[in-house]
Amino acid sequence: MASEPTGENLLVDKVVLIPVDESEGALKAFTFYAETLHKPENVVHFVNVHYPEPPPSAFMASSAEIWADVLRKSQAKARANLNEYQKKAKDAGMGACKAWAKVGKPGEGICETAQELNVKLIVIGSRGLGKLRRTILGSVSDYVLHHANIPVFVVH
Repeated sequence: MASEPTGENLLVDKVVLIPVDESEGALKAFTFYAETLHKPENVVHFVNVHYPEPPPSAFMASSAEIWADVLRKSQAKARANLNEYQKKAKDAGMGACKAWAKVGKPGEGICETAQELNVKLIVIGSRGLGKLRRTILGSVSDYVLHHANIPVFVVH
């Protein structure tokens, strides 16, 4: 007969994905994981999935150059954010964590990354939108919660 998982054995030797960006919700998710759930055996991955918006001028004659510049800047911002979280992880005694910067819709990119890396748990922050704003704007954490085929821990 299988036993129910407990807090002590829930994350032993597991692969964990923590989506990060510049938000307070991402920082809260990381902090909660580092202080509460992390085990030395766990393999931690960070992912930053960014979806750069094309500037209005991108539809002018030099749109390819402008769009390439937007993508470069977005990628550099994502990489800087990931480097920051890797440093935080090292400072928290979590060792080396892997980081992934991807372009696309955040919810879809997070779920795809989790599947590619054979992740066992996603720990994600929430922006704390109200029900109406979440319905209109959408919520990355809601998307991941409903589309990931693994446990998702949402930190409010």
